[in-house]
Amino acid sequence: MKKIIAIVCALACALCFFSCKEKKDDVKETVKDIKENEKVVGKGYYEGDKLIREEFVDDADEVVKKVFYSDDEKVEKEEEFFSGSLKSDTAYTYGEDGKYTTKKNNYNKAGEVKSVVDSEFKDGKLTKETKSTLDKDGKATVTEEYHYKYNEDGTVTKSQKEDGKTVKDTVSDAEGKDLYTVDYLENGTKQKKYLNDKGKVDKIENISKDDAVMRTVENLFDEYGQPTGYREYDENGYLDYYGEYKYVDKKLTSIIVYDADGEVVRTVSYDENGKAEISEN
Repeated sequence: MKKIIAIVCALACALCFFSCKEKKDDVKETVKDIKENEKVVGKGYYEGDKLIREEFVDDADEVVKKVFYSDDEKVEKEEEFFSGSLKSDTAYTYGEDGKYTTKKNNYNKAGEVKSVVDSEFKDGKLTKETKSTLDKDGKATVTEEYHYKYNEDGTVTKSQKEDGKTVKDTVSDAEGKDLYTVDYLENGTKQKKYLNDKGKVDKIENISKDDAVMRTVENLFDEYGQPTGYREYDENGYLDYYGEYKYVDKKLTSIIVYDADGEVVRTVSYDENGKAEISEN
């Protein structure tokens, strides 16, 4: 009788094992290629129809990024790699009304967290970004703080703040290209710098506390983007001075400054080490 009971138990266990195995196989992880322009750039991992993880690779087939998804298929965590080592990881936390936050840890070569970036989003748009550095004891110190404003004309204003005060604004277009910057100086005045298509400053306006333009400088460039000189205008828009840059073998050797009448008023000469010598006329 005992033998019969033992045999029955063994059969029951075997049936249970195969039943559990079959259930496990039902949710077995499947893998699908991720393609861009017919090129495989990574793998997507699924449990049934649910995406749980993505892994992206470089041309050498080394993993450069992993993306982990929650049960409702929202991004839960991202990891970035460089030469096989973890470069950064980002955790996502979701709230109401389309708001969510991210916390990104950046690692050094020793695998230690060297800096942290906390970001806040609404409707998929970045609204605030805080960067902190960590000392050897792991104590974090805020080094940069930015606030983002999305304007009706499609431009975006990125405001850098220190101790609660705005010290610099950077205005870009909807595609992220910087158009101009505004530096807020301690004496209450401002300096506005306009950027050209190559990202170089082609005009500077010095602005008073009353928002009046006090002086304007226009930088001049050749077709290759090398500075060739500048023009300086007074508060009424009249030419005050202009300068010409002289080069030898693409190295700046002197700046000749003229007044509005074309008379040389100053020459700045540079030696081989870049040291300047100024002579007034």
